[in-house]
Amino acid sequence: MKIVEIASSLVKSLPDEIKDSFLKKVVNKREGREKLKLKKLFLYLRDTSPNDKLRIADLTLKLGFNNNKEFRKTCNNLIFSIETFLINLYLETTPLVKQEMLYKELAKRESRFYKKIVRLNIEKRIQVESFSNCTLEQYKSYASLCKYFHLDTDITKIEAQQYLIIRKKCINTFYWINKLALLIDKAIRAITLPEEIYLLNDLPTLPQNVIESCYHNKTLLVYLCIYNLALDDFNSQELNNKIIYTEKHSKEISSKNGERIFNFLTEVVAYQKNKKTTNLTNKDLYEVFKLGLKNKWSVQEDNLMYLSDFFNILVLAWNGKDLSFLEKINRGDYEEITAKEHKSIVFIFSKSYIHFLKEEWDEILELISKSKEIKIDKDYQLFFLINRNVLKIKTLFQILLERIGKGEANPYDIEKHLNNYYEFIRRNYKKEPVTKDLNHKFVFLLKQFYKCVITRENNLSKVSSWLSSLEKERSIEKDWLYHIGNALKEKHTKIY
Repeated sequence: MKIVEIASSLVKSLPDEIKDSFLKKVVNKREGREKLKLKKLFLYLRDTSPNDKLRIADLTLKLGFNNNKEFRKTCNNLIFSIETFLINLYLETTPLVKQEMLYKELAKRESRFYKKIVRLNIEKRIQVESFSNCTLEQYKSYASLCKYFHLDTDITKIEAQQYLIIRKKCINTFYWINKLALLIDKAIRAITLPEEIYLLNDLPTLPQNVIESCYHNKTLLVYLCIYNLALDDFNSQELNNKIIYTEKHSKEISSKNGERIFNFLTEVVAYQKNKKTTNLTNKDLYEVFKLGLKNKWSVQEDNLMYLSDFFNILVLAWNGKDLSFLEKINRGDYEEITAKEHKSIVFIFSKSYIHFLKEEWDEILELISKSKEIKIDKDYQLFFLINRNVLKIKTLFQILLERIGKGEANPYDIEKHLNNYYEFIRRNYKKEPVTKDLNHKFVFLLKQFYKCVITRENNLSKVSSWLSSLEKERSIEKDWLYHIGNALKEKHTKIY
């Protein structure tokens, strides 16, 4: 095939938008006679039909070239320019891992001309790349490419040394992100599975030079920041500092890494909160949930939030008396991450919690009554019933406390509700002793509290004794139990 036919077939194979781009980015950037010759040849070949005969002698005269040699040289120049343009276009729109494969293949075939084009393109990218924002695959590919560049005979020793340094830091960054991800997953497993809690003792202390040996990747920095929470006790202020630091870098953390960070923080805070050696409270756990919700780290792959996670943040907002957040939920600010079948449930509970904070008890009981008509997924039915029962019991006790000293009769059979809830838990949680015990203890403590309310003798003494007993008991809703105990202590009057 003649050289002019090769040039013609290359030009005609380009899509129209690529032809226009080639003309603007390559041909029009040339200067002087070279630009004129290249543009004239390109436009002529673009507009010829497949049946046109392409004779070098005829085209040399027709296009105004001095001789056949000059025409052939321009054809070669056009072929080279198109091939270089297409390679660079491929490199601009292709993941680095494929560029790495291309360079390796060219190196293997000793295609020095094309290899140089690829290397120059990637070298340019390396010069402007912010290595703090690379993905794991990019760190791996850069490390591999820099190894090949180091061995390339076309570069100087100084350049080779530069690529060795980049390679080493890329490998270290790749290693430590993976290492910390595994250690954080190990910590989550240790905390969530009681039989494997011993794994926490196996977590290593990290060397001091991790930061110095790596690029300052934001995921790595946050992993390093939060990992130490699994190694020792921490207080509320220390946690708050880490949440602020995490939020600062959150926009540059992928959803997958963000989900790991969120899961770790929720588990480690809940675990530490239950230990008496820290000052952590539900408020701290609430801050973690808000971090996850704000950055959508608590949503799943379908961009929806589990109903159980939604309930957790609703209850934490309720207990933390965050009325403004509950009102946001209730008016639909987070509707896009709420499954269609769960919207009515989220609405009823967020509305009920708003009424609770406003001490509008009758409105809550009305909403609870209406909620019986809602159809609940089988997977969430038990979860829904527990939360509804707890809400009703807490509301009835709040009504009871309000009526103390007013001489009003209590129209609700509280003891009956407590007994029904006790049996409900016993039937449904036979295989989950921890959950069963926590809820049964809740009922037991409320029965004792109820006796404190209705007793006619030593009321204040009995309430004080009941409050003291809470210290050593493990139960759900302990913060609220303290609240009603102290409220009754302040009243220190008899209901009858």
